[in-house]
Amino acid sequence: MKVDKTKIGLNFWTIHPQLKLLGEFKNLYDADKSKGKEKSSALMWAIFLIYDPDSEFFNFELQDKVDMVSKDFLTFKFKESDYKEIISFYTANLMTAAKRQLYVWNRKLDEKTNYLETLTYETDSEIIEKLLASNKKLYDDYEAISKRMEQEQSGVVKGGAEESLSEQGTI
Repeated sequence: MKVDKTKIGLNFWTIHPQLKLLGEFKNLYDADKSKGKEKSSALMWAIFLIYDPDSEFFNFELQDKVDMVSKDFLTFKFKESDYKEIISFYTANLMTAAKRQLYVWNRKLDEKTNYLETLTYETDSEIIEKLLASNKKLYDDYEAISKRMEQEQSGVVKGGAEESLSEQGTI
């Protein structure tokens, strides 16, 4: 299922009513005592904005996204550790395999960059050189995953066939 990003700000559960029926989404929805389930709706949009490759903010650093979403979108501080189960359920069930891989790669590349920034040539030149040398292959693989995700989104399926209208969710 693809989250309708054109509806951000509207009630998530009204836009995607079927998601409130199962698993961690149901638990979140049922536990929300706010008027119109506004808190859980905002949380679901926040998860989309922070973690989903379809988000315009996907390429921002994770902590920057969390800080901005907490400050500018939510009325409460978003702490990833508080929502691990719902985030995991979201990534496992609302993202395609390619999107999940892209999500993981993005996080790992950020980790690598942050680690590299802690090193200095004075004491860690060999480590720096090895890490930098591995970048070409990593980014080639990352690009291949990105292309696979784009193919999934453009309606091309295995074998190069085009998705039917029912597969696309049109009918």
